Amino acid sequence: MAEDRLPPEQSKTGPTPPPGVLPPDTTRAEGILLTVPNYLWRHGCGPTAVGSVIGYWDTFAYGALIDGDATTQTAAVDQAIASGGTSGNPWSPEQHYEDYARPEDSQPTMLTDDVITSGRTPHTDDCVADWMKTSRSTENNYYGWSWSSHICPAFQSYVSSRSSNLFGSCQEITWASFSWAQLMANINGGKPLVFLVDSDGNGGTDHFVAVIGYRDTQGFQEYACWDTWNLNVRWERFRAMSAGSPWGISRIYVFSIDHSNVWWVDYNYSGTETGEFDKPFNTLTEAVTAAGNWHTIYIKASSSPKETLIITKPLYIFSWNGTAIVGH
Repeated sequence: MAEDRLPPEQSKTGPTPPPGVLPPDTTRAEGILLTVPNYLWRHGCGPTAVGSVIGYWDTFAYGALIDGDATTQTAAVDQAIASGGTSGNPWSPEQHYEDYARPEDSQPTMLTDDVITSGRTPHTDDCVADWMKTSRSTENNYYGWSWSSHICPAFQSYVSSRSSNLFGSCQEITWASFSWAQLMANINGGKPLVFLVDSDGNGGTDHFVAVIGYRDTQGFQEYACWDTWNLNVRWERFRAMSAGSPWGISRIYVFSIDHSNVWWVDYNYSGTETGEFDKPFNTLTEAVTAAGNWHTIYIKASSSPKETLIITKPLYIFSWNGTAIVGH
């Protein structure tokens, strides 16, 4: 998907919330939620939020994205989000943290990155924060800061770095071009998002969050997110960024991942069919015909029309985001 051509905006928060930002309210009933892993702030909210989306896709479809179990924030997850942080080990080479995040500067005093002051060659990009250019003084980023224009390239670069058969797509959308119906459609379709928001309501962007659900049960529409600071789900109003509106939204990021040996089926889909996540087949027969030996087929939660088929090749077939009924 092509990105909107938008002027870049910046996240400006650090490892703790800005003054006045309240913790999530845990007293109210929850709504529709995806099972997205909750990763806490790791050298930047942008790479952490995108990392949660990657961890979700790793858990439910593409296990090559992160080494080991991505359902919790393991050491491998931390390294995928932002590598390094082990400079006390003399046998550990400099990585993202040592090259770009150190020294941990903050506004208004920009400090030159250690990779520059030390005069060494930077490591090869190997994590989301690298491709997002998080914390780089040459990008006018203080420690933990990132630009909106680097979210999609970072996601796509990370995904392709994990396998030549993986293809990540990402779209950046403005608030004016995004609707409540689109939010519901993405969550219902099993696709978590990332929002760039104004966490303290001062009228300017400052924080990226992983968006995992929605509800419309409190008299107003709300989105659910992992805010990178707390272990509890945060529910906030679905509204535009404006002064006096904490957690208002400026940018929306929609992600998909496909694989050359994975095919998707959605019995409710009508449109161009390629077998990709966003253009699935609408019969299992089509997917079986397209698949090779030992390929994987995911059937999105739905019920098929009456369908009779004979499978003569070895395949992996799974349901996605709920129960799939075949050939009833």
